[in-house]
Formats: sequence, C-alpha cells, structure tokens
Amino acid sequence: MRILWYNWRDIKNPDAGGAEVFTHEVCKRLIKQDGIDSITIFAASFDAAFAEEKIDNVRIVRRGNKYSVYSEAKKFYQQNRDGFDIVVDEINTKPFNTPSFVHDKPIVALIHQLAREFWFYETRFPVNVMGYFFFENYWLRKYRDIPTITVSRSTEEDLSRLGFKHVTIVPEGLDFEPLQG
Repeated sequence: MRILWYNWRDIKNPDAGGAEVFTHEVCKRLIKQDGIDSITIFAASFDAAFAEEKIDNVRIVRRGNKYSVYSEAKKFYQQNRDGFDIVVDEINTKPFNTPSFVHDKPIVALIHQLAREFWFYETRFPVNVMGYFFFENYWLRKYRDIPTITVSRSTEEDLSRLGFKHVTIVPEGLDFEPLQG
C-alpha cells in the first residue's frame, strides 16, 4: 500500500507541534509494517527547506506556503494519483478538501481537535467570528461520511455533534527509554 498523507506542516517545519510529532511517529512505524510500501507526507515548504527529503524512510514533499499548500496539494495529487492507494487528509484548522478532488482512492481524515478557539487567537474580526460560527462547520461537512481518526474522546464527541458517522479514537502515546534504576 502506498499512502499519501497531507499535513500543513512536517516534522522539520519550525512551526511543527504535537500533531506533526504524532504524524511522524505514526508514519515511521507504519512504514515498517508488512504491506506498507511507501508513505509520502505532503506539506508546506519553509525557509531553507528541501523540496523533497526522506526522514525515517518517510518521503517528505514540500510545496507552497502555509496558505498555498492546499492548492498545491490538489495539483500534486492530480499529477501523481497513480502513485498512491489511499489518501490521509490531516486537518489542522483548514482541511485539504480531498473529497472534492480525490474520487478514485479511499480517503481517511485525521482530526486532532476542532479549531474553535484558534479563530479568536489567530485571526481578526470579522474572520474570527466567521471562522468560529461558519468556516469550520462548512469545511468539515464534506467529511461526515469519511472514515475519521481522532486522538481523544472529546474530539470524537465534537465530531459526532457535527454529524460524523465513522470516528475511531487512536490515543497518542509516549516514546521514551525507561529510567534504569
């Protein structure tokens, strides 16, 4: 199986956070599984980033910036669709809108949390009010029937309230060496 995984950032992005760590940890483990031939993470570029590189046997492809990565993702899929068997749309505030252009492969959505508070911290009026009350609900409507992964019961409940029908919780974990005593 060849996986295309959309995320707005990758593990090396200076703005990467917990979602990107989670994604990278999952991908570097998945690639070791029988039946997984390749994983490509498609993300936004950033200053001094390579356009492509391999990290822990996971291919990273970077195009566009934090705003244009979404349109670049669609172009990338249209040019490379035969190279993938499944698409993961990791949604961090704004989805990649894969249901509108991926019609020939299964899609899985990954949503860590809804972006409710983000709108008021990261955007100004009137965008913050529109985002909170309209954008997120509108964007996510297309994903209601798509298999969706989340990391917590609270987000699963939020998604259920939005009409999501197929939500699976995959709890986050820790990767550390135990102390030797």
